[in-house]
Amino acid sequence: MKTTVIVTCKDRKKNVEFCMASIAKAEPRPEVILVDFGSVESLVYLEDRYENVRVIRVDHATDMFHKSRAINIGVKAATTEYICITDADQIFAKNFFGSVESSISKNHKGFVVCYTEILTKLPEYATWDNVDVIYDKLLELAKKGTVKAYGDGCCNGLRRAAFMKMHGYDEGYIGYRSEDSDFWLRAETRGMSVINIYDQTSMVHLPHPKNGAYYAHHFQNVNYNRYVRSKKNGNVVANIGKKWGEL
Repeated sequence: MKTTVIVTCKDRKKNVEFCMASIAKAEPRPEVILVDFGSVESLVYLEDRYENVRVIRVDHATDMFHKSRAINIGVKAATTEYICITDADQIFAKNFFGSVESSISKNHKGFVVCYTEILTKLPEYATWDNVDVIYDKLLELAKKGTVKAYGDGCCNGLRRAAFMKMHGYDEGYIGYRSEDSDFWLRAETRGMSVINIYDQTSMVHLPHPKNGAYYAHHFQNVNYNRYVRSKKNGNVVANIGKKWGEL
């Protein structure tokens, strides 16, 4: 494939194991760069489990997860023509990444997105090594839930060159909220065409707690206000005059 999948993670071992196992069963199967952003237990062992996975271990300034920086580190390390940014809490239909690559290849100004179905509880029978076999069951459970499919940043597929010209994700977003919306907005402002592949394939978001400093209301409010300013100013390029994607 001409696509590298970028996954970022800090201390979500169970979910990232599901994620890597799901990608390993994709047809066709992409390469993966997993940015391990200071997890207490290193995720490097996943390189031995999957030949398509490369782990970048980040140890500098990782007390709190910094999603924008982690994504930028991953994309800078990629060498393929296309990238697909997702997160460690996702599992995928087997045709997912083939659909992403096909959509970008047909439109080089394409910005591929896909809403994710939300699974609120993981059944006991689900394990990382049977995730491909039970995917359809998990998808059905998620669709029967009360939370509708959503997600600005669960899938961002585009040409790597376009990402670099935009200077990646804005690293001024610290903590939870809005960095995904900001990147989507800047892609559209740049003239990219949003392509939602929700009718071609599927993905399921696994449950996880939302606690700790990363999810503090203070960060959410500050980040939302930053997004509003970005929208008002018509920003396209982020991190101007700053180093970005630094280990």
